[in-house]
Amino acid sequence: MLATDSPACDVVSFAVTITGASLTPASGGAPVAILSSSSPITTDFATLIDFTTLLQSAKVLTGSYSAITLTFANPHLIVLDTTKAPPQPVEIPATMTPLTV
Repeated sequence: MLATDSPACDVVSFAVTITGASLTPASGGAPVAILSSSSPITTDFATLIDFTTLLQSAKVLTGSYSAITLTFANPHLIVLDTTKAPPQPVEIPATMTPLTV
């Protein structure tokens, strides 16, 4: 899946709970947690314009980082079924796999 700031026209909602986030220092060393599982954030990527809201809650030390690791839970994907008249929102079963960017 390609993530952009504009959803596909038939995606109504793609909501997930971000249960953890960490940054990997460019110089090596242990990842730096910026979001703990005790403070999850639920967001809808179909309506997300940028990551400002997500990152405002994070306390990040000044430095260079080479990667971010996000842990997701509870994905919900809703698309517009245009084969029906009128078009109807339909939830599609969604699963997620780990990804480090």
